[in-house]
Amino acid sequence: MSVILFDFDGTLADSGPIITRSLDWVMRTYSGIDNGPDFYKKYVGPPLPQTFAELGVTDIPEYTRLYRSHYIKLMGQTKLFPGIAPMLERLGATGVPLAIATSKREDTAVDLITQLGIAQYFTVICGSDPCEENGTKADRIREALDQLTSQGIATSEALMVGDRIFDIEGARTHTIPTILVRWGDAPQEELAQAWRVAESVDELEEMLLEFSGFAAWNTMR
Repeated sequence: MSVILFDFDGTLADSGPIITRSLDWVMRTYSGIDNGPDFYKKYVGPPLPQTFAELGVTDIPEYTRLYRSHYIKLMGQTKLFPGIAPMLERLGATGVPLAIATSKREDTAVDLITQLGIAQYFTVICGSDPCEENGTKADRIREALDQLTSQGIATSEALMVGDRIFDIEGARTHTIPTILVRWGDAPQEELAQAWRVAESVDELEEMLLEFSGFAAWNTMR
């Protein structure tokens, strides 16, 4: 049986505005750089240490801590993209194992996924360790695959669903194809590198059912 791995931010959840506001806050408050939230859209997705390194921050652990202290105050405002919850419910009904592989802190991801009422659809939720400084998306995907395997689930046929190039590159490390979703923040050059691009949640569901061997499932809804 195939398995499906999902990114969280920008793929399942419309958390981009909260992330960009938090990045803008920490850079403005502690570096005096006032770029505005829109400037940080391209940083929705990669691990925080990578983001702060690209922004020229020298004390990355401290900025990561400050960012998270602000983000946690806003994260309750996170919403799923329309149609995501029903899609996950239908995918779950097929019995296809679903997993989360996110660069977000794992405890935060678990809290949000539980709060949003979708935790029951995922066999595995993998995120970064609070003390980790150099983790990559490939690391998160490897951990998800390892945890699925440890539960006796075959992972030879796996698919990644994400919204940025980081998802493609991380999955490629494990020879896994990636579907990028159009509603994320990926520019066209990143979308062009995906195995396939989903224009809508309905189209994503059709792709996932086809990949999992349940192409006729939609006709039975």
